[in-house]
Amino acid sequence: MCYDKWPDCKNFADEDNCKNNLFVKYRCQKSCGLCGGPNTPSTQHPPRPPLPTDGPPKPPCANQLYSSFRAHHPATGTCGLRPESRIVGGTTAQPGDWPWQAMLKRPRGSSFCGGTLIAPQWVLTAAHCVTRKWPSDFRVRMGAHMKNGNDPEREQDFEIERIIKHESYNKKPYRNSYDIALLKLSTPAQLNKRVALACLPDTSVELPIDDLGKKCWITGWGTLQSGGTSPKVLMQAQVPLVSKDRCLKSYHKLHDSMLCAGYDEGGVDTCQGDSGGPLVCKYNGKWHVEGATSWGYKCASKGYFGVYAKVRYVLSWINEKMAKY
Repeated sequence: MCYDKWPDCKNFADEDNCKNNLFVKYRCQKSCGLCGGPNTPSTQHPPRPPLPTDGPPKPPCANQLYSSFRAHHPATGTCGLRPESRIVGGTTAQPGDWPWQAMLKRPRGSSFCGGTLIAPQWVLTAAHCVTRKWPSDFRVRMGAHMKNGNDPEREQDFEIERIIKHESYNKKPYRNSYDIALLKLSTPAQLNKRVALACLPDTSVELPIDDLGKKCWITGWGTLQSGGTSPKVLMQAQVPLVSKDRCLKSYHKLHDSMLCAGYDEGGVDTCQGDSGGPLVCKYNGKWHVEGATSWGYKCASKGYFGVYAKVRYVLSWINEKMAKY
């Protein structure tokens, strides 16, 4: 019997992956049309003669294939796409503008952190958001626009199956180094116009450091000023990425797992409640999550930039953990 062996085949079994990706070909034979038989035309070429071997051939290891898939096709296919016409450089986002924005919230309370949907069952966030927390302590909400809204037709709520913090998080002498964590959702998110994936970084593309003409975007439900009240809807802001040398003038000690963004004069920054949320940059026609909101001095203070966990620095760790669990 021929069938798919992976629940995400419908999202990833496109022509390119079915032809070139070993994991997808192995796990998504039905969706890729590789079953053969009278009703399903086979797209495979005649098999080549087997190479000499010292023993019987071993079946492919699913975890190894998945690792290869994630390493070379991070959230391919449907990732990094959003409505383009509605960004107006203001502060209030429109519903559905940032469909990978996740909300971490207490079961019967308010939100406390953000995150980024990078695969149907995986959310990227900051390690400090989930320190001393059990999976039963909070939920993840996708598709939200109102901070305290209740829209079950558009929002999707998930319990947490597993919390994975980076093993090197907050190790001395670098406070808040490796401030990154993964949340495995109890069930995969249903992708639609309000819920979509952000692409993981493409390390072959250099980040636009110190380029005021190429800014990235931050989003969240955090306070609008240090110690202030939280907004009722999702907020957005444009920020340039900042070199480590410039950022060191503010903080004097930074780990390579950190990425800085903001303006010398301040005024635009993430704040309390935005932690773990996305910093996304657009290149190659798609949006890639390059940072997770981590820390900074107050909020939007002059001479102090926002500091984010640098996602591309821990990309292999992300791929490894998603493959393992």
